Amino acid sequence: MDLREFVGVLMRNWLIVVGCTVAGLGLAVVSTLVATPKYTATTQLFVSVRVAPDSSTGEMVQGSTFARQAVVSYVQVATSPLVLDRVVSELGLETDAHVLAQQIKADSPANTVLINLSVTDPDPEFAAQVANTAATAFADVVSNELETSPTNPTSPVNMKVVSPALPPQSPSSPRLLVNLAIGFLLGIAIGVGLAILRATLDTGLRNLQQVEAAGKPLLGKIGNDPSAIENPVIARSDPTSPLNEAYRSLRTNLLYANPGGALKAVVVTGPTLAIGKSTVTCNLALSLASSGRSVLLVDADLRRPRVAKYMGLQGGGAGLSDLLVGRVQLRDVIQPWGNSTLSILPSGRIPPSPSELLDSPYMEQLMTIFKSRYDVVVVDSPPALSFTDSTVVAKVSDGALIVTAWGKTKRSQLEQTIAAIEAIDANVIGVVLNRVPLKEMRHTAYYYYSQGSGRQRSQLPTRHRAKAPVDGRSQ
Repeated sequence: MDLREFVGVLMRNWLIVVGCTVAGLGLAVVSTLVATPKYTATTQLFVSVRVAPDSSTGEMVQGSTFARQAVVSYVQVATSPLVLDRVVSELGLETDAHVLAQQIKADSPANTVLINLSVTDPDPEFAAQVANTAATAFADVVSNELETSPTNPTSPVNMKVVSPALPPQSPSSPRLLVNLAIGFLLGIAIGVGLAILRATLDTGLRNLQQVEAAGKPLLGKIGNDPSAIENPVIARSDPTSPLNEAYRSLRTNLLYANPGGALKAVVVTGPTLAIGKSTVTCNLALSLASSGRSVLLVDADLRRPRVAKYMGLQGGGAGLSDLLVGRVQLRDVIQPWGNSTLSILPSGRIPPSPSELLDSPYMEQLMTIFKSRYDVVVVDSPPALSFTDSTVVAKVSDGALIVTAWGKTKRSQLEQTIAAIEAIDANVIGVVLNRVPLKEMRHTAYYYYSQGSGRQRSQLPTRHRAKAPVDGRSQ
């Protein structure tokens, strides 16, 4: 995952990141409010070595070095039962040395002969009392027990309290700012982690690399237009829409996607239902016709036909199914669309067995006739993973165009669709990524968003109006 993909993941999952951050801050505030304030009282001791008044400089240096080395060991003794048992006994505490040791911390600043003894307790007076008592007991244990012997009753080490503990005026914990900082950082870390985990587990198609990983080029990206539900044929309802420019880009890439020969018949299919396949088919056919080519749009989806409805034709009449069973003649079912070079062959009546009907020899003959009479034949067919209709029609065409939906179509579904079509030696021309969020489309050269009017406006600079690359990739 590069930086751009990482930023994209965070932008798509910003609610998760923000939610976790707010939760972390909230928990920090709650934990601060419910926590019992604790106070820390600290006393400081100085460790030295007794030397004779007439000692040489070397002896004094040796004494100082010994004291610094001994301090490391003395720090461990400060919280031992040898010291704390005296504190418990002297103060009459109803606890033992091991429990009391959890409230006491001893440390020594580096390269010094100082020892800091800190006691933390909800009662500031008690914390100071324990700290001072522990310091006195500590000094006595070191001076009179650890560093003496029967042959040398005078300890060479002198330990003295140089800064007695005083009752603290403000609590040492909880600290609101520290807790807020920790909660903020933990919240962000958890939020980012969840966003990355979600992106890792999400196998929906979202970019060029994911599509081309399946081995086929991405020929077009179509933005998600909410108005397409009511007006699916954008070339008719709003010819100046940036979506219409996206279909023109798809048209150009499609025509140059097969360097070995011209594409006369293209079957449009998809892995699953409800991905906008028929919408893409109708708009692609209109875009091809607007370039001056004679185009035939065939509705071969004999299960859920949509072409007649989207193109504004009267439904329920004769069509492809009636033609395949010999009920009508070809001239009786093909309808011209307005004053354009586009003609439409509706689906006709829904048959009981569409796959067998489309797999008949007559369908192959019809496709041959269509290709001889029209520059381009665009065929709308059912989802490839649900029915075999699209694969049998792709076999008698020049190739199949697979429509996928941004984030909805899984990579495995695309791979299975390609495998199903190629299993019968049919050609997969490329892939269309449909319903791409408009914010994702802003990275293309075909979209410009006017902040003043709130409408999306097409702005394609002259230098971008060149032909699509030969390999069929969208620009």
